[in-house]
Amino acid sequence: MRKQPWFAAAAIAAIALLAGTSAAADPRFVEQQAENELLGDWVIGSTVQGLDGEEVGNITDFLIDRETGVITAVLIDVGGFLGFAAKTVAVPLAEFEMTYDAHQVQLMLTRDAADAAPEFEFREREELPAPGAMGTGFAN
Repeated sequence: MRKQPWFAAAAIAAIALLAGTSAAADPRFVEQQAENELLGDWVIGSTVQGLDGEEVGNITDFLIDRETGVITAVLIDVGGFLGFAAKTVAVPLAEFEMTYDAHQVQLMLTRDAADAAPEFEFREREELPAPGAMGTGFAN
């Protein structure tokens, strides 16, 4: 007889209750989004306004330090017309003010300053080694 997925979930919950622990207390998981937390989906694509009130561009991505987990910069496409001839610039997260869950994003720079910023240089993504050649790639 094949067990239903709900049966397995119920069994796990019952075992946790009998053991006197709660799966919700596991610090390896986050149960819900806090009021001060934004989803990446809310931020990426947002229109950025400059200090001068002019539209600077749109947020296209962000950089995450893989050692600390901290967002180090936000990538914005600036300049151009209808997406043509735009360039990507990276600005530290501290230079942004996001309100109303990123419906309003203000950059603490003017559009002219963003247009004059150096274009961001992307690096190539590291390739995975051949299977079995280098272990798992994760720290033990």
